[in-house]
Amino acid sequence: MIRRDSPAPWASPVLASLALAGTAVTGYLTVVKLTGGNAACPTEGCETVLNSSYSEVAGLPLALFGLGAYLLVIALALLPQLLSDETAQQWQERAWTALFWLTTAMVVFSSYLIFILATDLQVFCLYCIASAALSLGLWLTTLLGKRWEDWGKLSFDGIIIALLVSFSAIALNGTSPSLAADGAGNAVNNGGYQGAAIATTSTPANIALAKHLKSSGAKMYGAYWCSHCHDQKSLFGAEALTELPYVECDAKGINAQPKQCKAANLDGYPTWVINGETLSGTQELTDLADASGYQGPRSFSPPS
Repeated sequence: MIRRDSPAPWASPVLASLALAGTAVTGYLTVVKLTGGNAACPTEGCETVLNSSYSEVAGLPLALFGLGAYLLVIALALLPQLLSDETAQQWQERAWTALFWLTTAMVVFSSYLIFILATDLQVFCLYCIASAALSLGLWLTTLLGKRWEDWGKLSFDGIIIALLVSFSAIALNGTSPSLAADGAGNAVNNGGYQGAAIATTSTPANIALAKHLKSSGAKMYGAYWCSHCHDQKSLFGAEALTELPYVECDAKGINAQPKQCKAANLDGYPTWVINGETLSGTQELTDLADASGYQGPRSFSPPS
């Protein structure tokens, strides 16, 4: 067992302060994500991240899990201060061991997200950078706020946690090259990436609308990692996707056309351009039908 002296007097207040700042950041992002609002941010990168598939885990905002982690840090840092001396001494060692495990996991996962930000999304997100910096501050405070006597075991624990978090993050968010389809329906591997598969079923009306949009020159601009783009495709259903006039804007996506997207001067994804009119965000099929002058059947199905 690792023997430890009492933590430095400044350690717990610093941990609580940093975690409180992290709670404010992740709490705000959680509310924005759940309400579908726009985050106040000096760059467009924040909206890009919030609209990407990386912003959700199991259908819940990733920021919500970050919020839980920061709140747990506050609880672990302050709990021994609220207990009697004898009980506090017993909980202190457990709390700081848990703090090391938790903050190590947080800083490793934050590093993974920063890597995704730089290599995949290629945007600057102020909130992401701030949260990563706070996670690093929590880890350093935990590491330096006590005298850890068995550094060998501490290092071993840290390596194991880092490996577990890294593998879990890749398993949750990893996207691999996949097969596209050519005009004849044959599988073609062009080395591109795509988002999650569309599981909903199209009605004949959904397919007819997609064909009409395509023939009328309408365009849906999006990115493979965009969660709202996935929602829009889900409204059409899997069968209608082959007819959907979709333009992939990320250069790493299947059949990407980033130059066309740049020329369209988009503010976000998805963006529809129909008869010269720009519609931003996920659109109901009836609204798309009205905007495009669609005259066919309107028995559009809800996602199933």
